[in-house]
Amino acid sequence: MSRGLLGDAGGEPIVISPLYKQRIRLRDGRQCDGGELAVRAWPVKVENGKVWVGNQQLLARAEAS
Repeated sequence: MSRGLLGDAGGEPIVISPLYKQRIRLRDGRQCDGGELAVRAWPVKVENGKVWVGNQQLLARAEAS
């Protein structure tokens, strides 16, 4: 994902997997099209030019069925 493309889907920021082309919402780490893929996500804010990353994970990685 570090080499993923950034974009938006319906005004929502997303990252697109460079290998499999899945679209993942940056807000919560879930796949845009309703798929079961999810990636780990943490709360982030920008304050006075500094980026702050929270220590409470927003979403646990989804397990493959």
